[in-house]
Amino acid sequence: MTLEYLELLEDMKKHQETNEVPRRVRGSLLVRGDDSYEFTPYAEGESTQEVLRQRGKSKIYRTKGRQPLMVAYLTVPADAVDPRAEILEQADELTSDMASKAQPKLRGTVLQQDSDLRITLSKKERKIEVTFGIDLNLTPAYNNRLITIMQRISQCFAINQTSLVRPR
Repeated sequence: MTLEYLELLEDMKKHQETNEVPRRVRGSLLVRGDDSYEFTPYAEGESTQEVLRQRGKSKIYRTKGRQPLMVAYLTVPADAVDPRAEILEQADELTSDMASKAQPKLRGTVLQQDSDLRITLSKKERKIEVTFGIDLNLTPAYNNRLITIMQRISQCFAINQTSLVRPR
């Protein structure tokens, strides 16, 4: 074997080490009607995610592209006692710094709930949340309906007075 042949073999080995096969290449594939393909690779090393917050394996990130999205990736152990609670806790922690336009629903004991009224008591926060709605298509006399709902709220407070009074 000549020296040139050995150098050529060495160069081929280096090239194979840097370009492993098979490998994944990020990009977009365009399939045309005539079954021809056009693959456009993304720039090498460019991430499609912009991580906003991360906690362990869970994270919230923003995607890049024509239609950017905000994605929440939440993980819990398979043997978790209450996986739903852990997922909600992670979501709360990851989104704690994000501004909310609407007030979140109060978590606690639901004192009354039906089609147009919901009354929730949170002993932890010492708050009561009253949510009601009046369908103007069904109730054109919305003033009368509002008074009826207010009476039902007052009645609910009277029934649950012992749980609403602060213990001394």
